[in-house]
Amino acid sequence: MNVIAALVGPVLVALTAAVAPVAQEQPRLVVHEWGTFTCLLDDDGTPIGGVNTEDEPLPDFVHRPLRDRRLNGGLLALHDLAPCFFQGAPSCHPDVTMRLETPVLYFHLPAGAEPRTLDVEVAWRGGWLSEFFPRGDATLPGMDVDPIGSIDPDLDGTLAWRNVRIGGERSAEPPATDAPVWLAPRNVAASDVQVGDEAERFLFYRGVGNVEPPLSVVRSADRTELLVRERRSPRAKPLRCSTGPGFLVHVDPTRGCAFRELPPLPLGRDDADDDAVLVRTRATFAPADFDAANASRLRQAMHAALVADGLFADEATALLDTWRVSYFRSPGLRVFWLLPQEWTDAVMPLRLSSDASIDRVMVARIELIDDPKRAQLARLRAGPSSTNAWFNDVTMKLARDEPQRFQEFWRELSGRPGALLELESKPEFGLRIPDDYRAWLALGRFRHALVLEELRARPSDALRSFVAAYGLGR
Repeated sequence: MNVIAALVGPVLVALTAAVAPVAQEQPRLVVHEWGTFTCLLDDDGTPIGGVNTEDEPLPDFVHRPLRDRRLNGGLLALHDLAPCFFQGAPSCHPDVTMRLETPVLYFHLPAGAEPRTLDVEVAWRGGWLSEFFPRGDATLPGMDVDPIGSIDPDLDGTLAWRNVRIGGERSAEPPATDAPVWLAPRNVAASDVQVGDEAERFLFYRGVGNVEPPLSVVRSADRTELLVRERRSPRAKPLRCSTGPGFLVHVDPTRGCAFRELPPLPLGRDDADDDAVLVRTRATFAPADFDAANASRLRQAMHAALVADGLFADEATALLDTWRVSYFRSPGLRVFWLLPQEWTDAVMPLRLSSDASIDRVMVARIELIDDPKRAQLARLRAGPSSTNAWFNDVTMKLARDEPQRFQEFWRELSGRPGALLELESKPEFGLRIPDDYRAWLALGRFRHALVLEELRARPSDALRSFVAAYGLGR
């Protein structure tokens, strides 16, 4: 017996030593993130400032450190009425060359795992993280300057969530809302998160920044081609990595959607100079390329690319549902590219206090100035320019003579894009929109920035008058 014990004992000890670490190891947390970096480029590939325009309003429960400054998270609400019709309205911020739109962080606990509590910190090099939920601690360098400070590309905006509880029983319910852009990200089989008395399916944040996009899209001199080059930030160290696939998309309000898939692009090549063209493609689509059904085909192609890049299928669906209107229905010419995580980590580092497997899938959305927008800008540049009397006269007359109809007028207007054109079609209001103002409306989401950039690059007396009359230059 003593001999057997002497032989078996060491074996049992060895087996126990080998098995024990495995038994004590906690299953790894899986964290997935998606979001969009949006910028507007001129024909020479230069980012245009003043893109702090919001076309997808968020629920009021979202935390905004700038709310008390009438700056709504640093964003200018997209409205049919120009700033001159609002006392104290915020204006385009010339430093904002990039929008960080709706990043969400999902946490997936392993099956059967106990709830966990951790801290989450994110920084944006060159930007402000100005909206978030649940409650967090944000630093926005320069925001305390009146009326609003500059956004220096060398600053770091930060956001931290402390004691984030992952999984387990909630002691609070997610806030009620009917906003599609908030409901879509909830449709994911992720663990619930709670910070203090606020709960949700995800951590959410977004912001505004003075950041160089990783890619530049330039029109050829004859305007027939788009040339894509790497755009290297003077602050970030060179990265050797590759993007995911890209998509050139043109949405026409009458003809539907046309798109073309573009290849992944190498970034950080030692042999590439700043003018090296990574890919070139036709700048326009043939009439036969447009089809209402193409939006669905584009969605399928993007969904496959997002899943291949690391998202779960329901997460990719949530991203595309969130941006259903902005990506696939808003008129205009734009390029999408899936960004490498190396670039995202360099520009927007993310830190967790607990070990986790992290996949960050970010989409670069590059808005281009198409020919219809160029035509509207030419119309504004040529003049004649109107004054704001056409609107003020109608509203004053309604307020004086027909108070009920006056209230109906403002209810109909209600901040919804497109409402002003609908009101013009109703003769009882007597509204007539001038041609130059109609051209401004047709410029879409970034109309403020486009007009101010046109005034800078190709000034005219008519443009100056329009900007002054409608308060665009405040």
